[in-house]
This record gives sequence, structure tokens and C-alpha cells, in this order.
Amino acid sequence: MAAAQAIHVLAGVFYLEPVPQCTGSLKLHELSSGDKHTNQAAVSDDASFDSQKNNNPNERPVEKEEIKTTPTVAEEVKDKSSYIRLLKREFITILKSINVWLFLVHSLLHGANSSSFFILINDYIFHHTSLTKDEVAIGITILGFSNVAGCLVVVASSALKYNRLVSQGTFILIYAVATIIMAFTSNKTMFYFLCGCWGIGKGCSIANLLASVSQICQTEQLGLTLGLALLCEGIGSLTGTSLISFVAQDLQQQAAVILSGCLGVAGSSCLIPIVVRKYRERQKTRANNNIEWDNAAYIN
Repeated sequence: MAAAQAIHVLAGVFYLEPVPQCTGSLKLHELSSGDKHTNQAAVSDDASFDSQKNNNPNERPVEKEEIKTTPTVAEEVKDKSSYIRLLKREFITILKSINVWLFLVHSLLHGANSSSFFILINDYIFHHTSLTKDEVAIGITILGFSNVAGCLVVVASSALKYNRLVSQGTFILIYAVATIIMAFTSNKTMFYFLCGCWGIGKGCSIANLLASVSQICQTEQLGLTLGLALLCEGIGSLTGTSLISFVAQDLQQQAAVILSGCLGVAGSSCLIPIVVRKYRERQKTRANNNIEWDNAAYIN
């Protein structure tokens, strides 16, 4: 787990938007066999034209027209320093947004919840319930399959229109509450059910991450905001896991599992102000548009 979270941190630090580049070469398509005679006729015409051109020395050679390509983003950016200045300006703009800060805190908290759950749950369930090692292993297997199923559900419903931030908060709330309830369960069936709920919530939140980030920033800021979110998730996984492991050793493992779930609930709650602020912005924009339409109708 430590290696995976270290990769998360590195992904957040070094994530940059890819700059499209033009190769400058054009691919030639082969002609079909059906146009063989036409091609031979065109070649013979070109040969006769070349012979006529060679017989007339006073005629100037015809220059071939160069194919001009549209300038790419890499050509517009003159040098590396200007591109870095552009990134700095976008970074400062992102950090001025309250919604971005709330989402980063959300990523920090739910990252601590998910990573600490994987570390604590096996040992806790095995030592504090009557389940055997094989039964605990079956529960973790159910969690893995339900995680994949959750990802597939979000991908299959990606064409539907719904609030991605609300769904992201709901998915994280599902597996955070499942973490808290799992601290009090001793029944095998209930354990399997909670593992299924945890996996579905986690899988849906992973697949829904990019769509939810796109609702708190502009399109050109998406890559940088996503990188910051991954960075905070990795930091939360490293620091939160250490804190919860310390609580499990000094106090009690049950208290540590409950604390892990509470961090996930707090992370889900951080999305509520973002949803409220986005709703108020839409209402304000709609009211301004209605006023403009009324004024235009009155003038006409």
C-alpha cells in the first residue's frame, strides 16, 4: 500500500497536460487496383508534359506548392519558460477557488479512509469476530469484484445527465458508513454484504473522479486540478494511515476502524458546500438571463 500511495503522490506532483505536437509528415495512401488504368494514363500525361517542358528551355519551371499545416499548441508556445509561466498563472487561479480547496480536503480525507481500511480490516475482523481466515478472504474477494462492478456501472451510465458531485459524495458516503458499521458486525452474512457495499462505493467513486473534477474547474485547468486532487489523496493515504495505525495500537482497533469511517464521512460532507455554491451560481445566472430577456421584450 505504501508503494501505491507513493505513486499517487508522484502522479500528483509531476502531472502536466500533454502538449500536442505535429509530426510534420504526411502519410501517402495507396491507390486501389480499380484505378490502375487511370493511374497509367495520368503517368503518361505527366511524362509528355515533362518532355514538352524539357524541349522548351525558355519556359520557367513550375514550383510545387507547399502544404501549410495549422499551427499547433507547441508552435504557439515559443519556449519552455513561457509555458511554465502559463502553468503558474493557471495554478494561482486554481488556488484562489474555494471549490477547489474544498475538493482537495475531500480528497485528503477519503484517501485516508480507503487506505487505512485495507490495512486494519483483515486483522480486526479475524481477531474480533468468529470468522475464519478463509471466510475473511472470501469477503475481501467479494469486495474486489464489487469494486470492478462499481466502475463498470459508472462507465455504462456515463451518457446519463446527473450531478457528478452529488453522486461522488454519495458513493464515498456509502463505503464510509460501511466502514463504521463493519466495526460492530460479527455476522458472516453481514460482513459479506458490507464488503459488497464498500467495493461498489469505492469503485463508483474512482470511475466518477474525473467527471466530478470537471465540474469545479474550467476545461484548460482540468489536468492541473486532477493532479492536485491525486496529490492530496496520496498525502491523505500516507498521513491518515499512520495516524489511524497509531490509534489502533495505543487505544483499540475498533476505535481506529470507526475513526477511519468518520474521516470518509467528513470527506463526503466537504462536497455539500460545493454543490450549494454551484446551485446558487446557476440560480443567479438564470435570474440575470430572465431580467435581460424581460428588458429586451419591453424594449421591443
